[in-house]
Amino acid sequence: MLDKKDPYYGALLIENARLHLGTVMAGQDSEPFFMTMLQIIEAKAYLRYTTLKNKPVTLNGIKDFLQSVYYGLGIKDLNLFMLNVVKSSLKEKSKNKYAHQFIEWLKNQDKDFSFPQEYFEYRRVMKMIFYDKKMSKIIKMSSYSWARFIYNTQPELLFQIGYDRKYKTVKACYYGEGFEEKREALKPIKTYQNPTDFQIGQLADSLFKKFGKRKSAVLASELLARCNANHIEKDTWH
Repeated sequence: MLDKKDPYYGALLIENARLHLGTVMAGQDSEPFFMTMLQIIEAKAYLRYTTLKNKPVTLNGIKDFLQSVYYGLGIKDLNLFMLNVVKSSLKEKSKNKYAHQFIEWLKNQDKDFSFPQEYFEYRRVMKMIFYDKKMSKIIKMSSYSWARFIYNTQPELLFQIGYDRKYKTVKACYYGEGFEEKREALKPIKTYQNPTDFQIGQLADSLFKKFGKRKSAVLASELLARCNANHIEKDTWH
């Protein structure tokens, strides 16, 4: 752990940030990079620090620091950097959410640091799920997956999720928008353990009433396919 009283503390932090920058630029999770960036911000090393060669350096803010080849991180394309920072943040495993903290700070520093609003809506929705104490663990885990799916497919829908919005929950949005048909357990259909042909016909009537014409045809096709497959297996065996 670095000593904050070390005269080269800022320079050492910057060396560490450079070391992990490549991981972020690949859009991968990098807790060390974002934790270091927050330490650089805290120490204001993005404004001034002393190099390992004992040279005092003064910079014109975080934008200058990020782009400076000799005294900063040497990032050539800030837009690409921000894009990958978001990608990295979405893969963040740390409960500390260092990447998200960095984005929240960075967006207020310069008009050029413009992150997509959908990203912040996604974070809002994920936070809403996390703090919902009435939600069961199973639904909570599914809700995280549904939120990720919505963000990756139709992120504009995230604006419609919330207690005072069109959809109160992620689940309501996911099924309401037709991403998947909601599963419902069928009421038990009683039959015999070894039914006669007549009783199988009664079972078929019950299933037809529940499934309708099209899905009953699909079920019949699936059953025939299994009968044919079983017949082929027997022929092969003999």
